[in-house]
Amino acid sequence: MFLVAMQSQPFVLAALLACAPVQTRTPVSDRTSSRGSEKVGDVEVVPLAGEAFDRLSRSERLLGYRLAQAAIAAHPVVLLQNGRHDLAVWELVDALAVHAELLDPQFANRLLDYRRRLFLHGGIHDAYTQMKFAPDFTFAELHAAVQRARAAGVNLPAEDALAALEAPIFDPLVDRLRLNKIPGTLRDPVAESAMNHYAPGISSWDLVDFTDQRPLNSRIRREAGVLEEEPYRAGGGEVPPGLGAPYLAAAAAELDAALPLAGAADQDWLRRLAAGVRSGDLTPVEEPSSWIGGTLGFDFGFTDGRSDPREVKGVLEALVVLRDPAADALFARAAALAPAFEGRLPWLPGQRRPAGERAPPALAAVRLAAASGAAFAFPPIGLSWPGRLASRSGLP
Repeated sequence: MFLVAMQSQPFVLAALLACAPVQTRTPVSDRTSSRGSEKVGDVEVVPLAGEAFDRLSRSERLLGYRLAQAAIAAHPVVLLQNGRHDLAVWELVDALAVHAELLDPQFANRLLDYRRRLFLHGGIHDAYTQMKFAPDFTFAELHAAVQRARAAGVNLPAEDALAALEAPIFDPLVDRLRLNKIPGTLRDPVAESAMNHYAPGISSWDLVDFTDQRPLNSRIRREAGVLEEEPYRAGGGEVPPGLGAPYLAAAAAELDAALPLAGAADQDWLRRLAAGVRSGDLTPVEEPSSWIGGTLGFDFGFTDGRSDPREVKGVLEALVVLRDPAADALFARAAALAPAFEGRLPWLPGQRRPAGERAPPALAAVRLAAASGAAFAFPPIGLSWPGRLASRSGLP
């Protein structure tokens, strides 16, 4: 359970997280604990039950399913964004894992362990530390497994493509950081980060006078000596496909399928969202979150700017949540204390709001139903959905 803040003012949240760090690495053969959780590398994964789903009507369940499918379809986009080689590494490891019966059992066990870590962290870097992690096998073992699977007819990358992945997977100095925000004479944040918001060779100095036209959903590359943006979009009609086109097209198709299941007001919002996913222009849906029918919450967009050293580019994030009215009263009591808490903060008088302007934030407790992209496995403990969403949800 986590919260949605319906006003854009400070608020305090408490939540049950899907994942939490643990202190030690757990062997592959001993992952499941007595609580039903599973340890993957240095992270303990805690399952969340769909406690509110059974309270939905049939039509709401069908709509929630379509929205969840849209979120899932777009998930590979975050692999494109999290690292320059992450999607290729995932596709290779996943293709081998599907045919684990063809591989040496000990290697297959270590491969599946690496696959779990890739899946959980959204690439080859730890989501907490931003540091690259390596598998518990060598490139020679990986190469032998690929040859063995190829001999059995499995379609896998050619030798040159496989060789190009050796350093990204195994060399600790190549793409060692997913995100570096520490400036320094020898440590340029943009150049040193493995985040795929910028093509290799682009530095912070190159971007001093650059103006982003599509600040959230684009990648910057250098073409004929000129910096330009490549948009993430599905394409369609006269709009050419962009980055992540196959996955975004599948997500847009799921949004289309959700239209007849939604009410008239929600259909308009979903239609504009699907059009924005295809065109790459999400300005008609500047607030990429909506209550659907007042019960389902849907968040879909390139919204997480923390992944960029410049804090401009966004990473795809998609969430489907369910209202939990039974928990609203508990958090409303905590929110009512916010004005008094604000009045006791050690701020200078000029930084304080007058007591009469310290209104408590309006909060809604929700249950997580589905998540993908930047929200997968490590969902936010709260979302701020001000303005239009508050009026449409019927909340104060």
